[in-house]
Amino acid sequence: MIWLLIVIHLSSPSATNLGGDPVSVVNTQIIESFHSKQECIKKIREFHVAADENDTPVPDYVNMGCTPFRVKGA
Repeated sequence: MIWLLIVIHLSSPSATNLGGDPVSVVNTQIIESFHSKQECIKKIREFHVAADENDTPVPDYVNMGCTPFRVKGA
């Protein structure tokens, strides 16, 4: 199975996926693909560590996640 690293940009800096207000998706991008979920999660962790080391934390309105990509008939 292939895993996709997806980045989702929400509607505003005040919008978070944990709040009670509905949010809108501004943009979604597939950043990279992996052969395992563990590799995908590792990449997200590396991204956050690098951002913290460079004193540029990832904003709350940017969400990253790993999702399986299943091809029908494969």
